[in-house]
Amino acid sequence: MKVHHLCLTLPDLGDPTSRRRATMVMSSRWPVVAGRQFIIRIGFMSGSKFLRDATRSIAEEWLTRSGVVNNLGFQWTNDVARAEVRIRFDASGGSWSYLGTDATGVSASEPTMNFGWLTDSSEEDEIRRVVLHEFGHMLGLAHEHQNPANSIDWDKEAVYRDYERRGWSRAQIDTNLFAAYDEANVANTKFDPKSIMLYPIPPHHTRDGFSVGLNTDLSDLDLKLIRDQYGS
Repeated sequence: MKVHHLCLTLPDLGDPTSRRRATMVMSSRWPVVAGRQFIIRIGFMSGSKFLRDATRSIAEEWLTRSGVVNNLGFQWTNDVARAEVRIRFDASGGSWSYLGTDATGVSASEPTMNFGWLTDSSEEDEIRRVVLHEFGHMLGLAHEHQNPANSIDWDKEAVYRDYERRGWSRAQIDTNLFAAYDEANVANTKFDPKSIMLYPIPPHHTRDGFSVGLNTDLSDLDLKLIRDQYGS
């Protein structure tokens, strides 16, 4: 049975103050072949025109800025049932996405990505952060803090306390923060403190004071990994 990787993202936890490897799960990589454009069909199940337009514009940056548009493209379709990626704006469901091709195993009546707190009044940086993060997952990228080579010295009890206040279970916390991927199953770069796929880490979440701020844009290493995996 194929395991579906479901990744979550979250609003800023408090006020992380400082900024400190991108990682792709190879089993979830889209089957792109150099010299022939592979198309991922994407449809919206809900959302205002403003949010749909913003999502389209921001998501395309993964392709244009990495330079992989000749090999990989997004087709925004109204035929949602036939789309590989289906987006919903459901305030009761948090923000999350299936990883890469895992989306193709989800019922056509269900979303494969959700933006739970984005509204027409959301700040531009927050819309960018969340859309770029979730589309990173859609392209097969895992959370950067789960890179098998990271050396984050977590204070797990402090992390549990903060995330549980936000309604996360310990199983969700373990899955989305502490569980590192097997090195044999991923492609990665060096650990990237500026990655859009990295959660903010306030100093009290680590035992050595290591911290990371809230990244809102694609890093050079984010783009390099997409270029390496989907480029010519």
